[in-house]
Amino acid sequence: MLLRYTAIALLVWVAAACSSARRTAASERAVDSRAAMVIDVRTPQEFASGHVRGAINVPVDQVQSRIKEVAKSKDTPLMVHCQSGGRSARAAAALREMGYTNVKDLGSYANAQAAVEGRN
Repeated sequence: MLLRYTAIALLVWVAAACSSARRTAASERAVDSRAAMVIDVRTPQEFASGHVRGAINVPVDQVQSRIKEVAKSKDTPLMVHCQSGGRSARAAAALREMGYTNVKDLGSYANAQAAVEGRN
């Protein structure tokens, strides 16, 4: 009996996790890259060494305290990136937890360059 309840609980947990992943993927697809703000969450030194056109530097450790300076509305389309993708994933998750609804994690600097260069 305990095994049965454990199996059911595991199935419910997996279903919830999959549903959350689908919502996140759908949210990322919904971001209009032409209208989005590009948020570079690297350090100021990394940003100064080169950044994509139009990007705004908000270091990952300052996202929660400073994002309202650059994105006053929670439905502002945001594309976040860092050097390789780890910090941008944390920043995107924090933004979603804060209620921002149009967040796309571009991952790496190279991906951000490609996204910005591909804009019309």
